Amino acid sequence: VGSYLDALDHSEALAAAWAGPAWKLQAPTNSEQTTDSALNSGSCASDSRCIAVGSFLAKTDERQSLVEEWDGTKWALLPTPSIPDASTSSLNGVSCVSATECTAVGSAAASSGRDYPVAESWNGAAWKVQPMPAGAGEVSSTLTTVSCVSVSFCGAVGEQTNGVGAMSTFAEIWDGTTWALEQMPNPSGLTIRLPSVSC
Repeated sequence: VGSYLDALDHSEALAAAWAGPAWKLQAPTNSEQTTDSALNSGSCASDSRCIAVGSFLAKTDERQSLVEEWDGTKWALLPTPSIPDASTSSLNGVSCVSATECTAVGSAAASSGRDYPVAESWNGAAWKVQPMPAGAGEVSSTLTTVSCVSVSFCGAVGEQTNGVGAMSTFAEIWDGTTWALEQMPNPSGLTIRLPSVSC
């Protein structure tokens, strides 16, 4: 999954499937509600159950989370829950251990302008926001990717920025009940980004 620019330089969600000797383009749902859309990550539990996440530009000109589901024939939009105190939100990574157990992570912007990490879980019928701790002393933080090996273990990584603009690694672990911050090493003097993780 990903995105492309159309003739008007608008971003449109993109998906492609590998079926034997070649890739075939698929058509994610691009409706009025998904203007300027992009899919950032996808995860498939089977050939007929995939979840893709990203963001779209709402009619209010604010970026909001986008989730689509593949049923083996077509992509369809899935409603996402509202995130408390969020003016904008984006989902950057998703990992599914079954058709009814998926976790997505990303970030949301508070009305104050501060970015904070978000996580949502899918039970096959609806998405639910999971509480997440923010980094100690950070100004903004975001999770870029997540990897789950079971319903009781996921690892998510990203980046955080402190009050003087220094960027560092950011990681959280899901134990089946709660998310907890995990310390990660940071080479001195370097700006670090973690775009991927695998467990």
